[in-house]
Amino acid sequence: MAVVLAQFGPLPGQIGPGPSVAPRELYQNPALGMRFPVPAGFQKMEEMPYEGGMVVAFFHPTLRAELYAISHPFQGDLQSFHQYNLQRLAQMDQQLQMQGIQLSRQPLSGLNLGGRPALGVYSQITFQGQSYVDVAVYTVERGRAYGLQLTAPAQAFPQVQGVYQALLSQVELVGAQAPQPFPSPQPFSPFPQPTPPPFPPVQGEDRGGSSPFSPQPFPSPQPPSGDKGNQRPRPAFTPPADRPVELRYGKEVGDGTRFAVALGGLRYRIVPKGPGRWEVTEVVAGADGEEKETYPLDGLGLQEEEEVLLPPVWHTGREEIGGLRFSRENRGDLVVYRYQDEEIRLEFAYRKDGWLAYYVQCDLTKKANPCVRYTLKEVR
Repeated sequence: MAVVLAQFGPLPGQIGPGPSVAPRELYQNPALGMRFPVPAGFQKMEEMPYEGGMVVAFFHPTLRAELYAISHPFQGDLQSFHQYNLQRLAQMDQQLQMQGIQLSRQPLSGLNLGGRPALGVYSQITFQGQSYVDVAVYTVERGRAYGLQLTAPAQAFPQVQGVYQALLSQVELVGAQAPQPFPSPQPFSPFPQPTPPPFPPVQGEDRGGSSPFSPQPFPSPQPPSGDKGNQRPRPAFTPPADRPVELRYGKEVGDGTRFAVALGGLRYRIVPKGPGRWEVTEVVAGADGEEKETYPLDGLGLQEEEEVLLPPVWHTGREEIGGLRFSRENRGDLVVYRYQDEEIRLEFAYRKDGWLAYYVQCDLTKKANPCVRYTLKEVR
């Protein structure tokens, strides 16, 4: 495997470091052997022992960024750890690419972690239309590997990049207590497998909207069992992957309470186009004829992280759509989403089978019949 090392200045693909944020507390753990200030906005989620070492996970709920501090015994120098890490990542990447996951990695050099020379890996990954940036930086000191790993949605990464780069120099390597037997070397591997994250959130914390599979610093031979630890943002429903589906909606107009049938409606044809992707053709019919558009969408109803259908045709579970924050409630057999301000009112609902049951849009600046309602008539 040919390796080209990049110098670690502003990260590849980024203009420069984001704004630095003052730390809020000092984290230290004898089993980890590291001491560092926790960046503001990050919350400690879990401490987990692993192969004689430890992983500590932190999460930024606003930016959906994840920070990991890692250490474990390792026999060898920094270069041998780095080469082994790159080789393991290359093997894992073949499996990920077979699942339709797009990624690129770039080795990094010229780094410093806790006052020690360090190396690392910068990764960009796209999964079901979502793009993420991951960077892992590690060093070896007195028979132990230490690392810091950050992953965040691509659009949020510049906001935490500067904090992360500052943190690399703020870490103190104090050495772990109670020497452990040396296991086989394990890489700090960004996105090694699309499996549920090993770090469940604290009680009552919702991590929905973070990366599709949290970057596990060590590859797990078996994925965690059960659903409690699986906090990946999954759609509430996805269309069939083995057949097309067609939906037809009738159109009504009214004052928001009473509606009368109107000419026109909506039609959708949803065709599977590979793992986690569908092609959606939307036909809007009215008095002046029909308009047709076709979109490639992922399971969250997004095209390259952007909304093209409002609301999504199937239940994605997202409450922030088109830049608007919707309320959500269960109403009998329906899940209903609502938004209203001085000018518009939006309401839509999904059936138990996951398809959009109805969609109401009201222009509150109009005095007569300000609302249009589309109601599901047929699924085939």
